[in-house]
Amino acid sequence: MDRIDFDEDDHYKVLSTVVSTSMAQQGLKTLSYAYKQMPEDELNAIMQQYHIESEDFREQIQSGLVYLGTFGLEDPVRDGVGSSIQLIKYGTLLGENVDRKKGAKNQVNIRMITGDHIDTALHVALEVGIITEEEQHIKGIFMTGEAFRAAIGGYERVWDHNAERYNIVFDDTAAFNKVKSRLRIIARATAEDKFILVAGIK
Repeated sequence: MDRIDFDEDDHYKVLSTVVSTSMAQQGLKTLSYAYKQMPEDELNAIMQQYHIESEDFREQIQSGLVYLGTFGLEDPVRDGVGSSIQLIKYGTLLGENVDRKKGAKNQVNIRMITGDHIDTALHVALEVGIITEEEQHIKGIFMTGEAFRAAIGGYERVWDHNAERYNIVFDDTAAFNKVKSRLRIIARATAEDKFILVAGIK
């Protein structure tokens, strides 16, 4: 089969129509397949030079790929997840009367950190009650991992000898606290995003 050039317009159509509208907004997990041939020694050199989750690594690996297609996988939410989330947030089970506004001050903030597409994450978060229909329109409730790192600014991992663990020291703690106060969903998250949020909250 002959290769066809995949330009910016094609890229946009796949992301906006196929990935977002047709799949992610319906709660499907999206997987795109692409490949390129690379000598093993070149791959090893790139892996030694760049951190595997860095933008530089992705740029080296993902440039010049041949796109094959995008697939949507159905991954149903397990039974009882919605009930468990409501019990944690409000202290009641699904079906019981609860004044969401009155209980807002005492509720537990449940956060979702996922590698899924932002629209998939939103669909699931609404389905299980992590956020409400109204909350999805509040700025800062959800964002990608990339947007999260940009919003909190610089940070540094610092080893705590007493606790024997890494802590996070932010260049601007107020910026992190502002993001944290509203944030419910980080999509397209990396392991580093998870560490930053959890360590920052601690």
